[in-house]
Amino acid sequence: MACSIASTVVSSKQGTAMDPWRNIILNTIWYGTVFPLEEEFEADAILSSSLIRIACRSLYGIVAFINTHFDNLSDLDVLWYLLLGNANLGRAVIILQQEGHTLIGDRRKAYKAAAKAAWHPIPDAQVEFAVSTVLPKEQSLLLQVDGTLSSGDVELISQFLSVQPSASVGSLKPVPALSKRASRMLSGMKEELEYEERSIHRKVKAALKKYAL
Repeated sequence: MACSIASTVVSSKQGTAMDPWRNIILNTIWYGTVFPLEEEFEADAILSSSLIRIACRSLYGIVAFINTHFDNLSDLDVLWYLLLGNANLGRAVIILQQEGHTLIGDRRKAYKAAAKAAWHPIPDAQVEFAVSTVLPKEQSLLLQVDGTLSSGDVELISQFLSVQPSASVGSLKPVPALSKRASRMLSGMKEELEYEERSIHRKVKAALKKYAL
């Protein structure tokens, strides 16, 4: 759980031509596979503010991708076509082309713009992943069904992603040590998360006790 949470918070930005939630799932598994945690930590939930930040960054990435591929589109235009395409990046691009908009540029440039707009921590690695990774049918189908992925499903996708080349992985720079101010901020966020967890646990237990009678 901790690995999934960390990967989600760090890397779940728009990067592949599916709908947002499938992008987030796939990017989370990829990041956790290629950049595993050096130290495990316990966590049962993600702060709501972190989830909102993930969603916003994902949207920024989608908009930047389309703006890079098409001229003379405002952000509102892009959002309209995403709405028509049910937030699916590939569908939105098809609709734009059907309405006479010309696709320009290359995918690598568009993915780079998306990664930067979404504040991805390693844009070049994200670009390589996006342009070179095509899931086999078996793994791809796991992301096409509604419901919860089992641990076996995640492991199957992870095994495939672990053998995919990434030109940027070998050139990663060491992560700098946190400053005292940053450490205090993280400690405060951890305390806030633990408080929210305790509060939720109390409410759930109270609700279960109430309706179990």
